[in-house]
Amino acid sequence: MKSRVDEGKLELHGAFFGVAEGRLLVRGAKSGSFEPVEGSIRENLC
Repeated sequence: MKSRVDEGKLELHGAFFGVAEGRLLVRGAKSGSFEPVEGSIRENLC
């Protein structure tokens, strides 16, 4: 997979659903860490 990502042939996305807390976190493309969905992104999803 790493070679595909490095070649630009594959993009990885991720999300974490904290059901008990009612939270949605998405993996930041630049940071690589999971961040809470806020503001306009959240409004577009709901």
